[in-house]
Amino acid sequence: MFFGGDPFEHFAGMHGGHGGGGGGSARGGPRKAVDTTKLYETLGIEKTAEEKEIKKAYRKLAVKHHPDKGGDEAQFKEISAAYEILSDPEMRAKYDKYGLDGVSDDGGG
Repeated sequence: MFFGGDPFEHFAGMHGGHGGGGGGSARGGPRKAVDTTKLYETLGIEKTAEEKEIKKAYRKLAVKHHPDKGGDEAQFKEISAAYEILSDPEMRAKYDKYGLDGVSDDGGG
């Protein structure tokens, strides 16, 4: 995608998943808690934000954290990955329902 590698790798430890992938009802019930707020927090927006608000927040943060402007590359990648998901209505819907598990590794298709 961009910068090579997996743009979601820096989110890997942030959504509470300790074990493998797939997740059935191994411990504690049929559903595991899914974090569907991290990407919105990354961009500093509400879950109800419209497309133009998402783009505006992304542009502001991208300029502030761009590596060419002295910003942190890892943070810039996180911002870019959040924007990539939230700016695509289909990806955003998957994220809102399944969290990062619903959009990483191609997210289906």
